Amino acid sequence: MKYNLVARQLGLAGLALVLVACNGLLLQTPPGTETALTPKQRGVWLIGGLSTSSIGSVLAAVDLYDPVQDAWYPGVTSLPTPVSFAAASFCNGRLYVMGGFNAAGTVLATVQIYDLDDDSWSAGTSMPAARANAYAATVNGRIYVLGGTTLNAAATPWTASNLTFEYTPGGTWSTKANYAAANYSERFLLPFNDVIYNFGGRTTATTVTTAHDGFAVTTNGLSQGTEVVLAPARTGIAGVLYTPASGPALMAIVGGFTSLTTTNGNFVGQSTGTSLSTSAFQYLYYPFTAPASWQSPVSQYPFSIGFSAAALSGSRIYVFGGTDVVTAAANGLNIAYSFDLSNLAGTWTAAASMPAGRYGHAAVTVQ
Repeated sequence: MKYNLVARQLGLAGLALVLVACNGLLLQTPPGTETALTPKQRGVWLIGGLSTSSIGSVLAAVDLYDPVQDAWYPGVTSLPTPVSFAAASFCNGRLYVMGGFNAAGTVLATVQIYDLDDDSWSAGTSMPAARANAYAATVNGRIYVLGGTTLNAAATPWTASNLTFEYTPGGTWSTKANYAAANYSERFLLPFNDVIYNFGGRTTATTVTTAHDGFAVTTNGLSQGTEVVLAPARTGIAGVLYTPASGPALMAIVGGFTSLTTTNGNFVGQSTGTSLSTSAFQYLYYPFTAPASWQSPVSQYPFSIGFSAAALSGSRIYVFGGTDVVTAAANGLNIAYSFDLSNLAGTWTAAASMPAGRYGHAAVTVQ
């Protein structure tokens, strides 16, 4: 395996990638082992998103963050078709970018695949239907895209779906059981033990939700039990799932918008009214069903943001970018902060600023 691009940019030779099985969650790097990996292996890939309130301000550059060096490698590759509010995931040595809005605001069904070995992009089989404002999760070697909006950015009314699409990296899509009873956009996903937990998002252009459901991939249906709803309702959440060496797993989520007004299209940034973002930082221990409850550490996120992206490295959650409003004043922030989930009494730590501010983007790791 050559990894020519990163070898050129980082001055490294003979890079080798140890591929992990796609088995419910992209495996987290065990704490203490990060330094044995290359920046490309241990890094966080930032994909797509917007820099301003304009749907045309989409970013093509894919930036790589190395949490060990606290250093950025800007533009290690570029999206062939720049997109925002797309679904993204990693499986079997490849990054998959699915759907989203292009620079004209057209909602896409395309699948863009980046091969880490060959440092090359290719087109995959398109989704059964175009989607934006959606998230993806990888479970058992298959990629799942849940819900999302179905029309172009400026189209009205807001129109979303509750369909579940399953992708086999060999190139085949299928439609599975509905992941929830209602149609949602921005339904945030965290997979664990063959269940894709999905929560938050919008049920109308201006209605954010507390709903929390579980889609069981092995039975192709809703999970048993009552998942713990959010408090407060919000959309544009970022988060990770952390599995410590001992003790229960936990979901950790950050930010989001708790209120939106005068938004009637499928692009949330069209709001001419008000939007209220939150600095909420919460966690939920497994099992993720009642009577468990979301808890709030003393240290909340330093900024009120939504539509940021998060990734896990070791025991630390890293949160990248976002925006504090979704009106004409929206701008992608270039902030990055981390928090050690093994010490919930700790505080947030500033990381190196991003090469470019962005929101409506994805953060993907390959471990």
